[in-house]
Amino acid sequence: MSFIYPSFLWAFLFLSIPILIHFFSFQRHKKLYFSSILFLKKIEKENRSVKKLKHLLILLLRLCALSCLILAFARPYFPNNKKTNQKISTTIIYIDNSFSMTAKGSEGELLSEAIESARKTINQAPSTRKIVLHTNKLNGIEGRVLNKKQALNELDKIKPFQLARPMEKIVFWEKEIIKKEFKNQGVQVLHFSDFQKNNLQTKRNNKASVKGDFYPIQFTPQTAENVFVDSVWFDSPIKKVAENSTLNIRVRNIGKTPKEGILVQVQIKNLKRTLSIDIPANGTQQTKLNYKEEGPGYRNGKITISDNQLFWDDEYFFSYQIKEKTKILIINSEDKSEAISKIYNLESLFGVDEVAQESFSQDMLHQTDFVVLNGLNKISSATVSILEDFVNNGGSLSIFPGSKINPKELNLLLKKVEMPLLANVIESGTKIKEIAYKSPFFKGVFDREEKNIILPGITKVYQTKPYEKTRSQNIVSLQNGLPLFCVSSSQRQVFLFTSSLSNDFGSFTLDALFPSILLRMGELSQKKQPLFLTIGKQKSYSLNKALKNYSAIHLIKGKTDLIPKTSRSQKGLSSRIVLGGEQTQKLTAGIYKITNQNKEIGQLALNYDRKESQTKYATKNQITSYYRQNKLNMVAYKKHQQGKSLLDTKTEKELWKILLVLSFSFFFLEILALKFSRVS
Repeated sequence: MSFIYPSFLWAFLFLSIPILIHFFSFQRHKKLYFSSILFLKKIEKENRSVKKLKHLLILLLRLCALSCLILAFARPYFPNNKKTNQKISTTIIYIDNSFSMTAKGSEGELLSEAIESARKTINQAPSTRKIVLHTNKLNGIEGRVLNKKQALNELDKIKPFQLARPMEKIVFWEKEIIKKEFKNQGVQVLHFSDFQKNNLQTKRNNKASVKGDFYPIQFTPQTAENVFVDSVWFDSPIKKVAENSTLNIRVRNIGKTPKEGILVQVQIKNLKRTLSIDIPANGTQQTKLNYKEEGPGYRNGKITISDNQLFWDDEYFFSYQIKEKTKILIINSEDKSEAISKIYNLESLFGVDEVAQESFSQDMLHQTDFVVLNGLNKISSATVSILEDFVNNGGSLSIFPGSKINPKELNLLLKKVEMPLLANVIESGTKIKEIAYKSPFFKGVFDREEKNIILPGITKVYQTKPYEKTRSQNIVSLQNGLPLFCVSSSQRQVFLFTSSLSNDFGSFTLDALFPSILLRMGELSQKKQPLFLTIGKQKSYSLNKALKNYSAIHLIKGKTDLIPKTSRSQKGLSSRIVLGGEQTQKLTAGIYKITNQNKEIGQLALNYDRKESQTKYATKNQITSYYRQNKLNMVAYKKHQQGKSLLDTKTEKELWKILLVLSFSFFFLEILALKFSRVS
């Protein structure tokens, strides 16, 4: 047995007072005058032993009553039967405030139930208990050590949070707090969560043991069913003024019953449509919306459904831009082909500028989407560095080599953009053998596939040598197995033609396939922003344009005006908005205008992560196994139930209530003994 307030045990010295009172009470005598004392002597002999017993009984009852009262104030307790580290002096409470905790439980939202359970836990804790209260924010403020009053005040500030932290990250944060603040103290850790399966994955080696008694307390909703907007995308990444766009919408049903007549509301600028879909149990349903793009500018849209369980995932936002023209810069070398500029100038979608290789400068790339190297034989290392930065920041690059290339210089550029290297000239097997019709590059270009290809011959081609970092796909292949035209298979947008366009290398420019390839490259080369970003996943957002000054970027949504951190590319050709770190905690789902010097320069659509929309909860065995595998001393697993005690949160069985009852019982027995025995 141990005591929370052992200093009260000094009060046992006061037990000497009733002992002394009884002692002197026994020695007190009264004088009575009788004519004969023979009769009194006889009575005294008969009752002396009975009186002693009665006096001792009353003394014993008083001592027991006072002893129980003193012990009650000293707060004795027996350690829990479960294995604990040592006497608890600190309680760490984690309240999962991710969006999945907004589901309806038996007493309201799960988050509200968790907060009230934590409140009861804190109220029951000793006044000397140190408390660390934290949520998914995991910031420095939540690492403070609080007293009971401060912890209760902090409970009222907990709101749903847009990030769902994996339990691995929660435990790691708590381990650091324990090592820093409570290394040699008894620590109790309570986890209030719904324990979704996807948050119990261990991805890194974080299994170092730590002193602490862990209690997972699971909160479960009334139903695990949920319907939510899963994603949106367009059939084609190419968008033109006055042409049709096809928007795809996918809605998911997490539940054992099919959903019929789910209304999907679509709003894109001034366009408003309502679609009705049926979704199978534990399945998805896709629907399409066709509409015509009216003119150049920024577009943003919102998809909305109605669901009775979770509400945060019933909206999905997206945004995009339709440019009036795609800016193309053709850098001409000595072996340039006039056909390239002629083809691009025939299409109103493109704004074409030409410059000689010797006159090229970095400033020309600030508003450029697509760079074409026309008849390139040699290139400086400075130009290679500029073009690498241009490609890495969303620009597109097409390389048409000349007839007398310097392989060492040209291959330096090809290595930087992870394309095949060029070597010697090959003159055999140069007829076109295969076109990759099913490649995304040719999507929507051809009505049908032609098996018997009759095209002008390529008389010469450069041999290609892939290396370990090559990321390319062959689009047009020759009989000798070499590619004639290939595109990058990475996130970069790079195109490589392996033959020169000069007459002694062939007459490919005379075939209809050549302008088809050129126009397709131009269409795909318009700098595009992602339709949306997921809060907490993507750490930055490229503006795809250079800022000539260092004035602040603003993200504006309604009355919210945020100034995020920004970074510039190596050559200053592009700027990025930094969305990671504490900046993420300020973001909510919706459409943000991106402004610079009070001018709108873009739009950003943000959505919440759909990971917790899956509503798959871990079982008791899975939770227990997770704690065991991570070397956490799990004392007990509890499942929150309405009307039942949540947990003996002190890891100890206190006896003060029992002792208080016993004390009053002994006082009552003493009164009865005095009354019926008539002992003064």
